[in-house]
Amino acid sequence: IKISNYHWNSGLLDHLFGQYLEAIHHYHKATDFHPLNREEMYLAIAKSYLEMDSLDQARRFIDLYDETVQVRDTAQLITRSELLAKINYIEKDVNEMNRQLKQSVEFASKYRLKYDRELGKTYARAGKLYYKTNQLSKALQYTNYALETFLSGFEFDTVYEIPEVYWLEKEVWVPDMIGLKGKVALKQFQNTGNSYYLETAVKSLQTSIDYFQRLNNNLEEESQQRLTGYMYPLFETLIECILLGNQSNGEDEKEAIFTLMQQSRNYSLKQEVREKAALSSSRIDPSILDVLDQILDQTRELQSQIVDIDNQDSVSFLKASFYDLIFKKNSILDSIATSNLKFNAYRRVEEPISLEECQSKLADSSMVIQIFQGEKALYILSISKDTSLFKSIELDSALQYSIQKVSSIIKDFDYIRDEPAKAEKAYLDNSHKVYSALLEPFLSHPSLQKVDRLMFSVSGALSDLSFESLINKRSDDWTEAENYLISRYSISYITDIRQAFVRSLQAKQANHSFLGIGIEYNNETLKKIDSIVNDSLISRPENINIRGISIGPLAFAVKEVKYLQEINGGKVLINEKARKDKVIDLLKQADLIHFSAHAFSDNSDPAKSSILLYSSKNDDDFILTAAEIGKMNLKAHQIVLSACQTASGRYVKGEGVLSLARYFIFSGAESVVASKWSIPDQISFYIMRSYYEHLNLGFSKDKALRRAKLNFLKNDRLSSPLTRLPSYWSSFCIYGSTQPL
Repeated sequence: IKISNYHWNSGLLDHLFGQYLEAIHHYHKATDFHPLNREEMYLAIAKSYLEMDSLDQARRFIDLYDETVQVRDTAQLITRSELLAKINYIEKDVNEMNRQLKQSVEFASKYRLKYDRELGKTYARAGKLYYKTNQLSKALQYTNYALETFLSGFEFDTVYEIPEVYWLEKEVWVPDMIGLKGKVALKQFQNTGNSYYLETAVKSLQTSIDYFQRLNNNLEEESQQRLTGYMYPLFETLIECILLGNQSNGEDEKEAIFTLMQQSRNYSLKQEVREKAALSSSRIDPSILDVLDQILDQTRELQSQIVDIDNQDSVSFLKASFYDLIFKKNSILDSIATSNLKFNAYRRVEEPISLEECQSKLADSSMVIQIFQGEKALYILSISKDTSLFKSIELDSALQYSIQKVSSIIKDFDYIRDEPAKAEKAYLDNSHKVYSALLEPFLSHPSLQKVDRLMFSVSGALSDLSFESLINKRSDDWTEAENYLISRYSISYITDIRQAFVRSLQAKQANHSFLGIGIEYNNETLKKIDSIVNDSLISRPENINIRGISIGPLAFAVKEVKYLQEINGGKVLINEKARKDKVIDLLKQADLIHFSAHAFSDNSDPAKSSILLYSSKNDDDFILTAAEIGKMNLKAHQIVLSACQTASGRYVKGEGVLSLARYFIFSGAESVVASKWSIPDQISFYIMRSYYEHLNLGFSKDKALRRAKLNFLKNDRLSSPLTRLPSYWSSFCIYGSTQPL
């Protein structure tokens, strides 16, 4: 029963986080271990298939429910009607959709659960479908019903009574419905032209975002990421409001969009980085810091226990304990803030800066390109010293296809090997289409001809692109360096607009402490890695990134860090010396950190993404996880992750890719060099060797990496026609500050 409940709760969580195939896997496992209510399982599986637009499979499991059910549970009937209504919506059968929605509301009205919470959710889901089918009066009617129902429950409800797994939903539904009112008002403005509706839309959307952000401040990281996902579409609708407002002043329009783009990105990351900076910079009593660390450990432990529990009373007790810890943590932080002005100043998430201030701080040769991916369009804002340009581009199926093909072909070594001509043509065609749609309108502007540094802040599917490998001129040869964006521009990626500002173009005259970690891997460690990967594939079959790991010795890892020690000085931990406790101890002391090792990203649980260190026969603690990295307070100017997939991971709307690189930025690193996909060990060595040589000549990090890649491409002793393909050289990217060392 305990194992069955674990799988059932894991399925619910996977569904909430968009891992639908994994959710279905867990639902089946739950029933295998214990004969749970099969009717409920069929509806849960239908719900997951429906989220993937697998209508036939969704209908099949609804039919299985109809064939199996003996006693018709009202809650299940509500779910069944809502699922069929959503299928009808997708199939554009509005009349049948309306019939099913009416039926679900009638069922819910007779089945008024405690404080009418489930009734409110039924109203809310009906309101959303009415909105999607442009039945605006009904959408507004049911949205208001939902708000009234949810708000009436606050007078009685407490956090301890919120059901397992959905503990956040009671609060989330309220701003979600306020946001839906804003979307309805926007459509009413589009239909009538009445400016009252536009004003109502802006007010409702901003209220919803403010509510979400206040709620976000009192949650732990995973829940913050969920809330950011709720907020992200609201920002897109606000941008639409600005564009539809027909403001006479284009600069005001760009200013407003620039502010929204800043607010929409990496909210929880920026908040937690600021809080960590406040704690480490304010001379706070170490005993208080120890208490906060203990609270963090306890909350994570409680979260894992809650998933693996089979008694509702125990769940309620654990939830109460969890909230007590969150309250205790916030009380400690608030207490510190009242007596420590420096902590209070650091802790506050910085307000968005103005377009004028951003331009004044950019170097003459630099340009920031912010791309906000919405459901319907891409909103692109470019900012340079003297020019800002804005363009919205329809995100049609052809452009989505080209973006997907560029991202997938470049890392598909099997396809490139088996069908080289076909892969080359597909990549060249689609890469140029993406460049022409997204970048050419900006980079071809006459005032930007002096720009040679591009800093990207992107979202959505674009997070997977390596922009330097886009084709900026039509070509029939993908081995020629001059055909790529890298031939003209140095490229980096930022999580905060302030990372784009240039403090000094001159290298700092300071001695940096270097730490290199290089591991070739012995047989014992390789066997354990193989076991970890196999276990991950069995328990989480859709964890694609783990499948991509290359398990084998790294012949150039030690050579790489030894060479870097020769030119940088400092310390190196090689093979058996690279034990986890020693690595963690020295990481806290180094300014420049370089890993040459195996790593993998875990899409299902990003906190378990790992760097794999050295292991002896009797040592099983050799995995440095993202969760452990995130708890560190590092002072590093730069961390280089010369390992596979350290910039890849699960994408979360509004937060970006939850990669190892992100966790190192959270730990305090100014910049991180990481890889988007796996490349051969030897090529990593060539590029890294040249990168550090150029860094030591005083080049900024982005320019040093560009020169290292061009040096590799143009040197026949290092590269061949095959390895000049972008698959081999464009994986490494720079995140954060590009300042020279």
